[in-house]
Amino acid sequence: MKKLILTLVLIGFYSITFAQKLSKIEEKLIAEVEKNYEQTVALLEEVTNINSGSLNLEGVEAVSKVFEREFQKIGFETEWYKLPPEAKRAGHFIATRNGSKGKKIFIIGHLDTVFEKDMPFTPFTF
Repeated sequence: MKKLILTLVLIGFYSITFAQKLSKIEEKLIAEVEKNYEQTVALLEEVTNINSGSLNLEGVEAVSKVFEREFQKIGFETEWYKLPPEAKRAGHFIATRNGSKGKKIFIIGHLDTVFEKDMPFTPFTF
């Protein structure tokens, strides 16, 4: 038991003494994440509760409308690239923002879920 206590004390001392400190930028990022946490979870819940399986074209497009709203709030121009019917896929959401500062970035993701129209749907839980 004494060895266990001594080990825990040494681990605690080591953690306090040698733990890496966060930079000011990292602290600022963490504060921003914490400030927007509730909003972020609400957005996640909103899009998760849209039945948007790959073959559910209306559902995928509904998810794109949510992202269109959110990206436009932060200054992006958005468009929906509709695929031809024979593709049997909804399309692509595109958001762009022109500027002259910083690096160019490209972000890609999926708008669809694994739930098809005829599958039992499980709503968001937290």
